[in-house]
Amino acid sequence: MTAPAPVPIARERRAYVHSTLLGGVDLLAAQYRHHVFPRHAQDQVVLGMVERGHIRFQGGGLDTSIGEGDILFISPGTVHEALGHADDAWTYRALYLTPDQWLEGCASAGVREPGGASVLRDAGLHEQMRRLHKRLITGGVSERGLQLTIRRFADAVAIHQSPASSRTGTPHHEDGLARVRRTLDESGDRRVTLREMASLAGLSRFHFLRAFSRAYGVSPYAYSLNRRLQEAQRRLAAGHPIAMTALDVGFADQAHLTRHFLRTIGVTPGEYQRAFT
Repeated sequence: MTAPAPVPIARERRAYVHSTLLGGVDLLAAQYRHHVFPRHAQDQVVLGMVERGHIRFQGGGLDTSIGEGDILFISPGTVHEALGHADDAWTYRALYLTPDQWLEGCASAGVREPGGASVLRDAGLHEQMRRLHKRLITGGVSERGLQLTIRRFADAVAIHQSPASSRTGTPHHEDGLARVRRTLDESGDRRVTLREMASLAGLSRFHFLRAFSRAYGVSPYAYSLNRRLQEAQRRLAAGHPIAMTALDVGFADQAHLTRHFLRTIGVTPGEYQRAFT
């Protein structure tokens, strides 16, 4: 008997939700067709799942296809990118946890905190996450129930984890590159020029660009952009106006922020901010 053809997704739909449990956890539920998440990193732990379709994922030592029934784990600071296959649509759910929430779950499970990225192919765990995600959106989960589920995910990731890649800079340049990275981390509200970064690293601009990309997996510009987007997230969650936030974190205007925010975070600044209001 021939299986029925899947119903195509007519348009992209996105929903970003903030739950106050455990001090605050974020959720994304989306249907994408042409969306591409560029190389970036997040300061949260990501537990993602594809409900329908497939995506190509690269990051944390992985280069793989993720489909229905798979769960994706990404640790904070892990550079990664993802996109759908060709013109195929895909539906996606993600749970974002703070590092402290994840660390507590690992401690409760009695496992070491995993790093990098992993893909868990566990149908039972996938269904549990799908139910948890839906109930979190509607407010049907207790803090104790969420804690127990995080503990189970921590245990599963520790068991199934793939080894993370270990990128390092050239030993002679490590201190200089670390200075640049620290400066970018502390400069979320301004743009640092290439001349300034190369000077901090003690390298020529050309040599610095190659060394930084090799050490951290992204260009200095992409790293700086990512940090400014993270600062924008914090300000939007606190209720700052979108247009003001765009200028405060170094974007030309609100449209400029919106374009990069949607690509990297998966929702617009307005959709993101409404989750907190």
